Amino acid sequence: MICAFGEIMLRISPCDKGEKIISATNFRIEPGGSESNVAIALSNLGNKVCFLTKLPDNPLGNKILKHLRSFNVDTSFVTRGDVRLGLYWTENGVSVRPSNVVYDRELSAFSLMELKEINSDIFGPNIEWFHVSGITPAISEKTCALLMEILNSLSVETKVSVDLNFRGKLWNWLSGDSEKNVHKIMRDICTRAYLITGNETDFQDTLGYNLNSEGQYSEIGERAFLEFMNLKYIGISHRQSYSASVNTWSGFLFCKMEDITKTFFSRKYEINDIVDRVGTGDSFTAGIIHGLLNYGNDFQRIVDMAAAISALNHTTRGDASEFNIKEVEHVMKSSSGRIIR
Repeated sequence: MICAFGEIMLRISPCDKGEKIISATNFRIEPGGSESNVAIALSNLGNKVCFLTKLPDNPLGNKILKHLRSFNVDTSFVTRGDVRLGLYWTENGVSVRPSNVVYDRELSAFSLMELKEINSDIFGPNIEWFHVSGITPAISEKTCALLMEILNSLSVETKVSVDLNFRGKLWNWLSGDSEKNVHKIMRDICTRAYLITGNETDFQDTLGYNLNSEGQYSEIGERAFLEFMNLKYIGISHRQSYSASVNTWSGFLFCKMEDITKTFFSRKYEINDIVDRVGTGDSFTAGIIHGLLNYGNDFQRIVDMAAAISALNHTTRGDASEFNIKEVEHVMKSSSGRIIR
């Protein structure tokens, strides 16, 4: 079984495309969160997935549970408490205006979660894969410490994936040289990683990896494989933005094979009139995880899966990918790299 660990919240967005929060009167409310997005996407692709988190014992928590269960995500490891649910507000970018996110998650149920609340079965060999993102340690000092305790308690047989997911607005609990502290924390987390995913700026912001020349992503792979001994795979998503509504999208997969590193490149997708780009990196990560668990050494197919499912995720409202394996494979096999809505 795959276990994803993180905070799932309610996402609140203006109903009308392009409307700003300050002037909107009608809002769309839906659950969302990086790790839960990965869990849902993996479940929709046919994998057995559970989600580990803490929710308030009230109707909002019940709404989240109903949402997860509707996608066949196992919620038996979810804990409850007399606390609040985290929220985040989003404005989708349009044309030259970028997207914006406002967080309201301080003292949420998840931010107060403790190791003693977690079912010890999580630490057994039945958990084949454990996924987390760089958002979790950024939430609070308590969640950062909890994540390290969990990673140290996992079975040695459990593979760990880390989506770097830098969120500068969340790391405000750090004092002193926050940039160096972020790098140290994320390096400690990545020492357990079998797979690391992110985009170029995530690697710069969380690990301090700067490219010496534009587009030389192999530098990231070479440095990470040297630094993290357990690391076998690196997935990097690549977005070229012409506006908030028109992007190209592709991905790379770096594979450590004994003394050499092999790189696999996906097709580049042209995505016009983006509906919602929130969660697209999460679906890319889910595609890599699904491929590594199901496609053996067919690494080209793995990166093609990740690029296709995340390209599709640009075409629907909401964080998580709701596409099944047949829908993703149809896009993978199509002769055109254009996705138009």
